[in-house]
Amino acid sequence: MLSARQELILRLVVDSYLRSAKPVASREIAERSDVGCGASTIRAELAALEAAGYLMHPHTSAGRVPTDVGYRRYVDMLVASGAPEAATRVELELSWLRREVDDAMRETTSALAQVTDLMALATAPPLGEPLYMHGAARLLSEEHFADLPRIDRLMTALEGRADVLEMLHSALEERSVFCWIGDENPQPELRSVSVVGANYGLSHRNLGSVGVVGPLRMDYATAIASVKVAARKLSRYFETVYGN
Repeated sequence: MLSARQELILRLVVDSYLRSAKPVASREIAERSDVGCGASTIRAELAALEAAGYLMHPHTSAGRVPTDVGYRRYVDMLVASGAPEAATRVELELSWLRREVDDAMRETTSALAQVTDLMALATAPPLGEPLYMHGAARLLSEEHFADLPRIDRLMTALEGRADVLEMLHSALEERSVFCWIGDENPQPELRSVSVVGANYGLSHRNLGSVGVVGPLRMDYATAIASVKVAARKLSRYFETVYGN
């Protein structure tokens, strides 16, 4: 268990690293007015977080970066506190009501990729319809490329689709947002990235999943909020489809 102060320091480290992609030094945390403790205490807490596996030293740098475990704790804190949906704009229009399922799924992944700047994925009911993907070019952009060490294996897995489709189907029992970070991913080829998703469906059962794939150093708050919005809108759409 982490103390409240350790959780705050971990969150600040992850937030800083997500913004800058640079290891975070203790003095950067100490300079913040909201921490409320001295530099020596912060150094001790950072050392404790590193010993517990939440942070690590990259190479010989004096700063620290999150580990997969650190990202996991950060995401759990985001989900527990509620992601800032009000700041997220997923443009999915009510014109869906006059569209085919295929069009609705393609519009969803296109909008989700645009708002998160990541690759978006979605499955449609019934099980065994295609895997919808959009945003490969965004994932391979210069902004993300340095954070994707095994891009060849990743793209091979995504292009194969079947394993990714099976992976998303395995999450259909999840009740809320789900997230696989690095080695948590069921598919070995995706263990250099994170997958953030949410299920959509009817009141009595889930029908499919919608999510994003991106580097470990992604904007998790926006990803979580965006997939929640997309899943909610898809649920409304399919309630109309099946209600008719």
